[in-house]
Amino acid sequence: MKIKGSDKNYVQNRRIIRHIVQILFIILFFSPTIGYPSIYYGTLISSSFLGIELSDPLAVLENIAAHKHFYPDLIISGFIVLSFFILIGGRFFCGWVCPYYLLSEIINKVRNYFAIYDIKISSSFKYWFFISVLILSFILSLPIFEYFSPPGILLRTFFNGLGISIFIIISILLIEIFISKRVWCKSICPIGALYSIAGKFSKLKININKNICTNCIKCHNECIDSNMLQNITENAKGLEKNKIKKFDIESVKSGECTYCFQCYDVCPKKAISFGWIKANKN
Repeated sequence: MKIKGSDKNYVQNRRIIRHIVQILFIILFFSPTIGYPSIYYGTLISSSFLGIELSDPLAVLENIAAHKHFYPDLIISGFIVLSFFILIGGRFFCGWVCPYYLLSEIINKVRNYFAIYDIKISSSFKYWFFISVLILSFILSLPIFEYFSPPGILLRTFFNGLGISIFIIISILLIEIFISKRVWCKSICPIGALYSIAGKFSKLKININKNICTNCIKCHNECIDSNMLQNITENAKGLEKNKIKKFDIESVKSGECTYCFQCYDVCPKKAISFGWIKANKN
């Protein structure tokens, strides 16, 4: 089934909207530097938005581990952020807010022309890296990830100019172009690991109608981690609409979903939707 011209425009518009939101967040992060009154002050680690104190949940955990002390105000500000992303979907932060995710998407287009290898690293590796970051922070009494966090490096580069840490970004990008597709976001980032855990508790999910799905795997090709889709689509039935007597809808329960909606956009049968979590109705 070919995608009609109007549908192609719709898909393109959805992607443009998400990229606009990503850019607007980047502008928001930079807004304190423009010299005008701003609704936002601070950094990705700790900030104030509309007078509400907010903190990166990973930075909160790192600082608790590094200083061996609980900071109630810091914990509350981190809990507000984490709760928000549990509500709308944990890794929604990655797909719609994180500046590195946008850069990685752009670089992935470059990879199509220059890829040499396609080394796969399990997405579960980032959970071990997440734990290692906290352990190192505890041992070194230093919030270690704050110094080499790609989103943080990008923003510091804008504010302070090029520094030696930019080579961390360059190294990751070169690996993603030549060796392993989007490996940082999929398999390494500890921020992504924390939001993946949060995403497990979210009630808003990508839902797949297995009666309509034909397992054409177009969604797999777009997804940052196709395993979470494969477990559902491999049981697809691909029925014609006039033969469907009841819905058989299953939600993507994995916390790995970044809510980029590219699976939703490319599905030729419109079998994918977004909404409240659905139980498997076999």
